Amino acid sequence: MDWITVTHSTPSLADSVKLILNDVPTNYTYVPDLKMALSTFIARWQDPSTGFFGPWYLDGDKVIKKSGLSPTFHVASYTNGMISYWPHLMTTLLQIKDNEYPYGWLEGGKMLHHHNMDVMRLFKLGWFWTDKAHRLEAKEAIEKMLAWCKTKILPEGKVDRTDGWSADDSAAANYSYVAAFLHHADYFKGETPFWDRHRKFPEMEDVRLRLLHGIMNELDLNDTDTRGALESLGVIGG
Repeated sequence: MDWITVTHSTPSLADSVKLILNDVPTNYTYVPDLKMALSTFIARWQDPSTGFFGPWYLDGDKVIKKSGLSPTFHVASYTNGMISYWPHLMTTLLQIKDNEYPYGWLEGGKMLHHHNMDVMRLFKLGWFWTDKAHRLEAKEAIEKMLAWCKTKILPEGKVDRTDGWSADDSAAANYSYVAAFLHHADYFKGETPFWDRHRKFPEMEDVRLRLLHGIMNELDLNDTDTRGALESLGVIGG
């Protein structure tokens, strides 16, 4: 069977959405109607049955649409959640939690900080459209991811590189995934998180300081991903 990818390039798409739809850089003028064309493309690309974005394949004259975690995260994030079919998206997100990346949360059957961060961001963006039953399921998943994440921040603040670490990314990127996951979970907010109004984090400041210590001692502070991690920790402004 010959499958031909007809649309899917996460890096180039993410950059296009981030730059064009958000008018970045501010001193650059894009071709007229480009923003509308990109918005139209995104709307047509989203699968209404799953709410997800992902690669499309041609099998003869049949189009097969796959639900990709990464492209869905990027489009949802860089449009600030201004996409359609959120109830379907949240249902699909939970349905694929035990699947392998790129069509699920896991890699080699295990959690990865990178994927957990993507999932948490989608939870936060789509929580309003999530029904009660799916919220309960999501809360269980969040608690599991949160507990796992905290075990990977070692006593001295370094992030464990033996489990959950993405070998394809830099150390700064891996730290940024950990910090961003906790940030999107409202862990550092100092108030009740969006996913459980009764949840408290009495250990939060200890975890934040340990992670900050690891960042300051392990990473290049001029690195973009390092700065992203520091922003998530509330050390510098975004």
